[in-house]
Amino acid sequence: MDENTEQSQRDIEDFREVVSETFEDFEEEIDNLKTDVALLKNGSLDDDVSVRNLSELFAKHKHLGFDRTQKIETVFPITAAVQGISAATAGYYGTFWQNHTDKKYFVTAIKETHAVAGSDPGTVTLQIERLQGTEAKDAGDDLLTTAFNLKGTANTNSDGSLTGTLENLTLESGDRLGLVTAGTLTAVDHVCVTVYLQQA
Repeated sequence: MDENTEQSQRDIEDFREVVSETFEDFEEEIDNLKTDVALLKNGSLDDDVSVRNLSELFAKHKHLGFDRTQKIETVFPITAAVQGISAATAGYYGTFWQNHTDKKYFVTAIKETHAVAGSDPGTVTLQIERLQGTEAKDAGDDLLTTAFNLKGTANTNSDGSLTGTLENLTLESGDRLGLVTAGTLTAVDHVCVTVYLQQA
């Protein structure tokens, strides 16, 4: 066997080794993604996994494999709960999330439920707002065309109607989400709101 043939064989073996290592890394990343998705589906993430951790998790798995891989679109929930009879006091409502990342997010859906409906004869509602910069509570942009009715049927999921102003649904770095009530909250109990976000 001449020297050129031996060198070619060594080059082929080196290439096979690189390819093998690359596929092993790829398979490990796939396994990690499967594990993370399973944890999210089962709701069994550790208690110390924060919303920020989740956004980093999704960012980590945005692309897999080689340059031609397909982007995975992920939507994740942000949940705020005003628990028990605290929900009958307006002071317990306010900012519940802030974008501490350098990513931009888009609100795709908002849902609400409450354990006990309000009993005041007047209108009792809950609006979700986007706050920017130094904007104070109640000074932000409404994300719903019609605020949630806190006198609606208890323990029933309500789907919010999102504003048509897409700019207001975009959350830049530093932007916040807040809860804003209107009316007298008599008897309202345990209000839960979930905002679904997707990286823009």
